[in-house]
Amino acid sequence: MDQRGAGRSRPVAEVRENTTQLLVADIETLRTKLAIQKWDVVFGGSWGSTLSLAYAQTHPTIVRALVLRGIFLGMEWEFDWTLRGGGASTIFPDRWADFVGYLPEDKRSNPMKAYHELLMSQDRATSLEAAWHWNRWELSVSTLTLAEDAYAKLEDKDWCLQHARIEVHYFVNGNFLAGDKAILRPENIERIKNIPSKCSYNLLRYVSMTSPIQAYIVQGRYDVVCPPRAAWSLHQALPRSELYWTPNAGHSALVSLPDEDRCHYLLTRCRSLARERN
Repeated sequence: MDQRGAGRSRPVAEVRENTTQLLVADIETLRTKLAIQKWDVVFGGSWGSTLSLAYAQTHPTIVRALVLRGIFLGMEWEFDWTLRGGGASTIFPDRWADFVGYLPEDKRSNPMKAYHELLMSQDRATSLEAAWHWNRWELSVSTLTLAEDAYAKLEDKDWCLQHARIEVHYFVNGNFLAGDKAILRPENIERIKNIPSKCSYNLLRYVSMTSPIQAYIVQGRYDVVCPPRAAWSLHQALPRSELYWTPNAGHSALVSLPDEDRCHYLLTRCRSLARERN
């Protein structure tokens, strides 16, 4: 399923009627259409982890397990870190300078707001140019080392526009998860504390049926896009979750050094859940 405005969904980069709650409803429509009684695994990374958590909190009785990577909770401190001159800019000052340098000098104090204005422009050339710079910043900090083709996606104008425009649309709206919809709100966490599973294994030990692990969290120790504090906060809120740190990884989950350890763990976890299902 390509989310609203993304991938092959049309119109390209459409943000009207595009909220987290509507995406959750879309997934339910798909599940009902396909006559799927329960999801054995709800899997998501980065923004996908946000949507997975929002979906599970809305429909906890039809999710057996969560497998999450690069946790993103949509909290203000996360936006401060990545897009308002917080921690990420101190680690990658040169790339941050490129990111904010594209903006008029009087707009640089709040880059997220300034980029939102440009990306929502009715002039396609203006929004495309802003999208290029927005995406280049994120791609430039997503891995510990830049691959030769790190910026290849920027040549795809549709991808470039929809990724940047939809992202900034969600960000300026707090991912539509503020107040009583916040993922870490105690009553929301309570809904997913006991997602059922038959039994669980990790790479080293057996966990009995009386103490099911309902969430598996994989986090790159050096993830600058989705800083590890979010994964740790989620793990603390879900005491029976399993948190696996990938010690030599940034944000990307691509099967390439130094991130392949994370891919191995994610594949192992999903295959284990599949064996349990059978």
